[in-house]
Amino acid sequence: MENIKAGYYTILEFINLQKSLIITLILLPLISWGALGVGETIDFTQAYLPAFYVGIAGGIASFFIIPWYAKSNIKELHYSLDWLFHVMSIIFAGIYCFIVALPLCAIGF
Repeated sequence: MENIKAGYYTILEFINLQKSLIITLILLPLISWGALGVGETIDFTQAYLPAFYVGIAGGIASFFIIPWYAKSNIKELHYSLDWLFHVMSIIFAGIYCFIVALPLCAIGF
């Protein structure tokens, strides 16, 4: 229980220190999906592949950016739990990029 409470406080401290980053990460998908317009019918079939490529590129970029942002480097990932966290962060960064890029690819940006 002590570890869960410590993890919770760590997340709250990160949110408190990085308010502008958190706001940007929340607003970016809302803005991209809001660009679709209200009541319009958009065909997403042609947008999945370009958005998938953007997600892959975002995942590859996050492989190098996440350790730099955490003031670490790839050489310091010694333990399997460090690699697990790093791989999960890369996957979620790729999914986030896909979610943001999908509506933009659908309307032709």
